[in-house]
Amino acid sequence: MKKILFIVDCQKIFINVRTQPVADKIVDFVKHNLQNYKYVFISQFRNNADSNFVKMLNYTSGLAQGPSRGKDTIYEPLFLISKKFLRHEKFQWLLPESTYNKYHKMVFDMTGYDVDVCGFDIDGCVLATCFELFDNGIQFSILKSLTTSSSNDENMNQYAWKIMERSFGKKVWR
Repeated sequence: MKKILFIVDCQKIFINVRTQPVADKIVDFVKHNLQNYKYVFISQFRNNADSNFVKMLNYTSGLAQGPSRGKDTIYEPLFLISKKFLRHEKFQWLLPESTYNKYHKMVFDMTGYDVDVCGFDIDGCVLATCFELFDNGIQFSILKSLTTSSSNDENMNQYAWKIMERSFGKKVWR
């Protein structure tokens, strides 16, 4: 079976005490399993002054500062492994109208691929990515040990996993 790995938002703005060990596990996983994947895509959240994150939520973290901040925001060890970034300014980053998503057609034209998903935040962009994959009929697995929330709320992971289980069943966890 052909495989794709989506690493969602493993970026400096989401690295904290809770996520640092998971970020290091993701890097280790990629180093040891890169040969098992045809493609490894790393999404990069980029906020901007006109985004709904700023306008509706007053969320100003990750504000874009120039045309390319890849090396500044992607967790450095991952940046050295893969140069395929999927930049997004919305929770859903695989949408065809995304101005940053030059890989959309390629991803959704691939039949017979299994997709593994990991990264941050399980309660935000990872969850949205899984709904998007599901809605587009793409088989996926969530790499549970490589997925977490950067939230300071201890319960956020638990709540997000309950939403995942209710929505997709435990069969998508690996």
